[in-house]
Amino acid sequence: MDITPKIVFRTPFYEPNFQDFYTSAQLKEFLSEFDFMAPHRPSCLPTGTAEFQLGSQIEFDIDGYSLSSDIQWGPRFIVARHVKYDGKRILIESPVDSDMRRGMVSREYRYIPFHRGMADAVIELRKLRQLWPICENSRSEFIRFLTHVSRQRYKIRAR
Repeated sequence: MDITPKIVFRTPFYEPNFQDFYTSAQLKEFLSEFDFMAPHRPSCLPTGTAEFQLGSQIEFDIDGYSLSSDIQWGPRFIVARHVKYDGKRILIESPVDSDMRRGMVSREYRYIPFHRGMADAVIELRKLRQLWPICENSRSEFIRFLTHVSRQRYKIRAR
């Protein structure tokens, strides 16, 4: 029996909106190159907040048969460059729709209000640094999720 944990990425408004990764290095490379600022075609609905969610899935190979578990969805992240506090309000500098240029809706960074129920963490993609809630790097939601995925393989083999 061969067990392979897999990391699943999804985002509601951008392409590709669903992707699988077998290593955390592949995921980190993908996220550092993912373009939430890409222009898009105009539609009746505005593009939402730049967000993504990570999940884990386990693939089993038993005597030549491949099986997959259900996806267990983990933390939701909002992409931002900066977080500032205005009294009790939290404002994040995140990509939002802007003007239309050459038939495409462009994106730009603007401060938007953020409330705690929107996501588990606010993350800056280029350095994969958590901006909110403030914590040391080893305790960020992203690192905790990757640790959880890497432990899944060993928990199953121990049974």
